[in-house]
Amino acid sequence: MRKTALSLAIAISFVLMTTNGVWAATEQVLYSFTDGSDGGYPMAGLIFDAAGNLYGTTSSGGVYDQGTVFELSQSNGTWTETVLYSFTGGADGGYPASGLLIDKAGNLYGTTQRGCDEMGCVFELRRGKTRWQEFVLYSFSGSSGNPSGLTMDKADRVFGTTELGGDGAGTIFGMQHTETGWQESTLYSFNENGDGPQNPQSGVAVGSPEHLYGTTPNGGYGRGTVFELTYTKRGWQEQIIYSFEGGYDGSTPYGGLVLDSAGNLYGTTSSGGDYNQGTVFELSRSQHGWTKTIIYTPSAPPSNAALTFDQFGNLYGETYDTIFELSPANGGWNETTVLEFDGTDGQSINGGLIFDQAGNMYGTTQNGGGVFNAGVVFEITP
Repeated sequence: MRKTALSLAIAISFVLMTTNGVWAATEQVLYSFTDGSDGGYPMAGLIFDAAGNLYGTTSSGGVYDQGTVFELSQSNGTWTETVLYSFTGGADGGYPASGLLIDKAGNLYGTTQRGCDEMGCVFELRRGKTRWQEFVLYSFSGSSGNPSGLTMDKADRVFGTTELGGDGAGTIFGMQHTETGWQESTLYSFNENGDGPQNPQSGVAVGSPEHLYGTTPNGGYGRGTVFELTYTKRGWQEQIIYSFEGGYDGSTPYGGLVLDSAGNLYGTTSSGGDYNQGTVFELSRSQHGWTKTIIYTPSAPPSNAALTFDQFGNLYGETYDTIFELSPANGGWNETTVLEFDGTDGQSINGGLIFDQAGNMYGTTQNGGGVFNAGVVFEITP
């Protein structure tokens, strides 16, 4: 199933100026989804393979209207979309709402929120001689489910979270490939009756070896937390490294975290701050624990995607229809609006951003893009 992007792509140029800075950007819509057999409404970001092809998921569409895994490949400046797999919503899963991982062999990994045992699964796509084949590596069942996106460490171990299950408030799980196949282990279970983290809705970030970091929208003072999971001789141990207080401090962090080269953590809250529209925060480790600093308060709630660093140390995030840049300057951060979407070129950004070696930015929008309003894949060239 192939569709060329020529009939759907829209090239739109913008020169954007704000009171805080200038970002000259050219946006090109590489592909607009129709919510037909090609998929629709992507809710996650993209990844590259070694050849420069883009891969992602759509939450609906495909042959069975249960979502797809797709590839975008470029030839002579034209991007072509190929559906690699259409989910049926049954034993193979359905409704993939998170992004993908790729291993050294080019195999793809992801999660679905439906299908399998009705609570979602972890899947792998392997390239065959004539088509890609899907393998369910683990099916969530019972009360456990709604898995997040996955993270892979340098040892090719896979980590993620579930919003449900465990002791009632979700889990952190790990998967490792053995001689007999993939094995899943619950590393930590959140307790719905305690004051600790509850119901994680994003994946974990891998820090130094045997350290995982994530957020929960509930728990702590009732406004959400940042947690650290550390492997010790007694197994995996969890501790809250920050509890949000609401108000200016921020609350309800739905998105994941990103680390800089010094091990500092960066994330967002969906409310609180100057305008009660959320915050961008930094957590830096000190001798006495972790110190939190609000580095930006947007005028619209940030998306649920994790922030992204470029090669120069600039930090990028998204609101509903805006991409912003935070650049370090004089001990603080300067904000610049990179792009404002107008609907025809996309709307509702949820998936996070990636960069190629030339510094071009790529992402998806859940809506917008022509008459179908089923989302787009875009490129922004500085």
